[in-house]
Amino acid sequence: MRKAFLFILSASFSLLYGQDVKWETNLEKALIRARAEKKIIFVDVWAAWCGPCKRLQKEVFPNPQVKIALTQVIPLSLQTRTEDNSETESVWAEKAYNIEAYPTMFFLDQNGKRIGEPHLGFMMPNDFSAWVSQMADKFKQTKTRSKLSKRA
Repeated sequence: MRKAFLFILSASFSLLYGQDVKWETNLEKALIRARAEKKIIFVDVWAAWCGPCKRLQKEVFPNPQVKIALTQVIPLSLQTRTEDNSETESVWAEKAYNIEAYPTMFFLDQNGKRIGEPHLGFMMPNDFSAWVSQMADKFKQTKTRSKLSKRA
């Protein structure tokens, strides 16, 4: 009995904390997933030469609490610049989303429309997790209200 409990506990722990986040790198694929999974899209627009971008990737995104928060959304990573500042195939995002600083993070609804306010710069894991969870919850509440008003 004790072995079964420990197995279940360790399996649950590895599911929550050991699972890698599935990042999209293509907007169309992210939109398809967002519609299928009924989630919003979290967008990280970054440049390879950007120090705060590198810190997010090394210190924040791998954090267990952040990984859990990111399961509530579809994460989309758009690198627009290389180390030498050359454009990548995602450079279109700079004009489309009016990117003026790196990193720029924001959310899109399932139709690709920006929702909420963007965040520029680095965020600590606790702040980032709270921000993502708050936006995901807000989207779920809006969807629920929308369904209820259609029924009335």
